[in-house]
Amino acid sequence: MYDKIIGIISSPELKAITINVIPAIILLLLGLFIWLYQKEREKRIAIEHQLSDKKYDFYVELLNFFFDTIQNKNQSIDGIKEKLWKFNKNLYLYSSDEVLNNYKDWSYDSRKNSENPNYLNQMLQGVCKIIISIRKDMGHKKTNIKGDDILKHLLTDYDNAKREGLIK
Repeated sequence: MYDKIIGIISSPELKAITINVIPAIILLLLGLFIWLYQKEREKRIAIEHQLSDKKYDFYVELLNFFFDTIQNKNQSIDGIKEKLWKFNKNLYLYSSDEVLNNYKDWSYDSRKNSENPNYLNQMLQGVCKIIISIRKDMGHKKTNIKGDDILKHLLTDYDNAKREGLIK
């Protein structure tokens, strides 16, 4: 029995079939693997784009909130609290660790230090850190923008505030 199996395996016909079939099977499996990989990659890229769009929309909304607040646009305390609560949820979903940590620090400082004479400066510097970290998260990794650059843009009386020591 053993000799029959060896005879069949070593037959020239089987060798010829094996030489022709095995490469075809390998190519077929390789093609299937590449097709599956491409489909999975396309799906992942689509999800990343969707997430990036939501992150961008969220960041625009957050920046609009900061700008409107700095410009004293008609916002009630309850409206501000509601927006901040909404931002808290979205920050955990969409933002980078750096943006989230800067926002958490700013939020914490804004609740505990309101009696501090340096309060306004701390709040504005915190907003600047958040804006800079948002820029980095959105692709400007090597940004040279500094907090003062942002404040000069946002505050109409920057020089006066600097002179009076409200910002440092």
